[in-house]
Amino acid sequence: MDMKKIENMFFVALLAYGYVFPVHAEDAISCEPDVLKHRYERMENADWQIRVEERNGDAHPDAEWLRSARDANAKRRMEIGLANQLELDRIVASCGYPRGPKTIGNGPHAAFYIIHHASLDYQLKYLPLIKESMERGETDAYLFALLEDRMLVRQGKPQKYGFQRWPVVNGVEQKLVQDPEHVNERRARFGQQPIPGFP
Repeated sequence: MDMKKIENMFFVALLAYGYVFPVHAEDAISCEPDVLKHRYERMENADWQIRVEERNGDAHPDAEWLRSARDANAKRRMEIGLANQLELDRIVASCGYPRGPKTIGNGPHAAFYIIHHASLDYQLKYLPLIKESMERGETDAYLFALLEDRMLVRQGKPQKYGFQRWPVVNGVEQKLVQDPEHVNERRARFGQQPIPGFP
């Protein structure tokens, strides 16, 4: 299936859920700051709304949620995530990686979460740009550390900070971290509690 068909498929799916923004390659992208801010807010709100619905459902599960709503919600989450990624790709291609304050409703914050919730390949593609954004002070260093650990776990490597859930092998948590003698020191830089059992 080519990219155009994929874009059309997600656009139709999102229209059905009332989540509307242009995802077609021929649509023009405006790089006006106010226009981009609105686009990023819309993407970020959709990303978080579907996750909040999922958390709420898991917190108070009932028969209907477990039987059908949970699967439908997961499908919507995937559709929204992929549509957001297509949209981010198009914006970055036209306007560059977002610049601005590291706050909710602004480009760097929204772009980070779109990437953070994406596949490993997508994360790897954007890692250099997120790092540059962090070095400029536009993406929070703690968020960058979360992404680093998330990517390391996905690659089967030891975490740097222990910010992600520990992998479980044969019922045993694998608390593997890089340079374990200094992991709690690294965590302390972000105001995080030490991991028991490490110096």
